[in-house]
Amino acid sequence: MKKRKWIVLSLIGVILIVSTTFALTKPNETDFVIWMEQTYDVNCLDYNCDAFKVKVIEDGENKVITMQVSSGGYSPGTFVMKREVNYRNFDNPSYILDLNVIGFLGKISLVDETKRLTNE
Repeated sequence: MKKRKWIVLSLIGVILIVSTTFALTKPNETDFVIWMEQTYDVNCLDYNCDAFKVKVIEDGENKVITMQVSSGGYSPGTFVMKREVNYRNFDNPSYILDLNVIGFLGKISLVDETKRLTNE
């Protein structure tokens, strides 16, 4: 009987440690901003990267445009962060960036991407 109680308590302890680790290492909005700036070489203009500036080539010239969120969703789960975001340039709608990302254990991974940041 004591052995069974010890096994149950050990199992509960392991579950608590694993759950706490997953919850504490879940990426947040700041991690998403850092990931966006590093992955796409952009300059986020706000705390959650709803708008950013990016260098593009338009008519053979380097220009800086501003991309803004046109739609999106954020799911701050207990263990996993999910974010879907659609960026558009409202001056030139041919510039698009649609992202679907997931964050788990301190890392953000790209699930799906549609990108057109050049006017070709």
